[in-house]
Amino acid sequence: MNVTAAIAGHPLYGFLRSKLFPWWRAGLWIVTRPTLLVVALGLMVALGASMKWIVPLAEEAKSETYRYVPIRFAPNMEGDDYWYYTYIRDVIDWSLLPSDPVAYEHQDNGLSIHNGYTASFWACALGGWSRGSTWDAYYVNHFLWPFLGFWFLYLLLYKLTESRAYAALFALFSILWPYYYMNPGWAINTFYSASLGDWQSLTKYGYAPIGRTPNILFTNVHLSAFVYFLYRFVEQPRPGAGVTGGLLAMLALAPLVIPQNFVMTYAIFGLALLVYAGDPPLRKRMLWMALAAALLAAPGVRFMLVGTENHFNGDYVIYGWGGPTYKTDVRMENFLAGVRLFVAPLLFLLAVRGRQGRFALTVVAALFIAFILLSVTKGSYPAGKITDRGAGILLSGLMAVGFYPLLGWWKEAGMGARFRPALLGAFMAVALAAGALSGEYALAKKSVDTYNDPSFHALARWAEGYFSKNDVLMTLDADVNLNLPIYSATNVYVAPILESAAGNVEVRRRFHEALWFHGLTPEEYRRQILDEMRGYGNLSKLKDPNEIQASLDGMILTFSVHAGRPLAETEKMLWSFYYERALPAIGRRGLSFKANYLLVSTYSRNLMKEGSGAWKAIEGAEPLFANDRYAVYRLPEKG
Repeated sequence: MNVTAAIAGHPLYGFLRSKLFPWWRAGLWIVTRPTLLVVALGLMVALGASMKWIVPLAEEAKSETYRYVPIRFAPNMEGDDYWYYTYIRDVIDWSLLPSDPVAYEHQDNGLSIHNGYTASFWACALGGWSRGSTWDAYYVNHFLWPFLGFWFLYLLLYKLTESRAYAALFALFSILWPYYYMNPGWAINTFYSASLGDWQSLTKYGYAPIGRTPNILFTNVHLSAFVYFLYRFVEQPRPGAGVTGGLLAMLALAPLVIPQNFVMTYAIFGLALLVYAGDPPLRKRMLWMALAAALLAAPGVRFMLVGTENHFNGDYVIYGWGGPTYKTDVRMENFLAGVRLFVAPLLFLLAVRGRQGRFALTVVAALFIAFILLSVTKGSYPAGKITDRGAGILLSGLMAVGFYPLLGWWKEAGMGARFRPALLGAFMAVALAAGALSGEYALAKKSVDTYNDPSFHALARWAEGYFSKNDVLMTLDADVNLNLPIYSATNVYVAPILESAAGNVEVRRRFHEALWFHGLTPEEYRRQILDEMRGYGNLSKLKDPNEIQASLDGMILTFSVHAGRPLAETEKMLWSFYYERALPAIGRRGLSFKANYLLVSTYSRNLMKEGSGAWKAIEGAEPLFANDRYAVYRLPEKG
């Protein structure tokens, strides 16, 4: 399609040139060059996703008191980032297979409960390797992966529709609002609000899949890139080395991206092999590709299966909002909600003729099969990750392929006269990206104070350059136990269950030994704090430091505190571990595990008893690091 000719002949061109925009030359120069336009749109998407760190860094540069902390599990910042960045930090510290990033004694276990995420951790650690900085990794992740996610989806849609403007517009739509087709009324209202100047309406649901935890940032890119390379592989008589190598790499990495991506990737490839089996040369190429991929992916499959087995069957009882995730129950309401997401794409694509329609329908059908199989075999919780991750963007993009014949834009569709609104499509895409970027900037400006914590920033920067993977820090400050391993090679004595392979009983034992070291019995700690324990779902509403720390301790001890369980039931489960299993194992109440350093915060100092091990360690000692809230001391070697 000749985009330049279409634009030059459009009556809107002359109007814009003479009446509205004195800068029309530069703007239209970009719009009439499709590659530049798509790159510009990708950069706008990446900048929009990066506003969350660009705006605070700008504030830090001009302020003497503002200090930016991007990743935190705390009352003002809740989310999964703290969990995954602990593993990413382990990769930054050159653990090629992250095993246990917080408990020193388990560093050599070899296989973690999250080895199925290893490739995602590698990818999301790239930005931090040059300087060994988690900050750098965070900045790169929220710029690079949204850009590549948009780019690969655009390339796929362009191959399927042969329209650059349409592909760019709907790639943008799918990146910003996956499942936009499920609520047309919301989309219309959103654009109406934006037309009145409410640009933030464009971001209320925007950037959800590309602004979340790092593994989700990468899973979208992997899945879109895989489908793009697969299309090129099956539709080109002689795919080049780049296409063949790209497809093989996506297949080989699939078991290490996330288990759901492995299921989706091989479901798509397997169904494509059946659909295209009637072409003998292509069938032969695909069988050779399957054999090579199986050989290269085999080690990753082993890591994934062992890690998944530990995750669901070992001493790692992880709870989510819907209850224990190790149960394989199918929740009918969740199942039906997932099925509804596939109905419209399947119906629209059934009406599309030609090779593009056949391929798009194959991908959507394979994703649907993967969702059904995972629901039946593993339950609703793991199956829901399919629709929450890369499949959301991919389904939304392929739904646009189903729309395309209705507009008469597809050459092979034969549905009436072709029409080329290149100018309208290009400017709609630019306006959409600019509006979302503007909205993200406004939201970042509103939330900039959320990330300001000079005291923790100073501690994290110091720890980043001081600690090594052989060091273990003890503290009763749950905020530090959860968050400091994100920024340094620090191992913590009280290891959070979610990040550690230590297991439930050992984590409770570590916790009680830390209590004893500070002079507290479990009964005293219960009376002072745990009677007021809250689930982390209410963390943002808590003001009292004791309640906040108790809630964070709950996150360290078990994930069930936010599973919607009654508080009494949660405490009953916790204390059954304490008294029946953990406390007898402590014996004479010595420290069973390695501890090199002690961190005392304003919070934990108030808990410390005179004459305790912690009190003796800091009496008369000079701290290695100190500021208004934290002090770090070296502990004496065990004799």
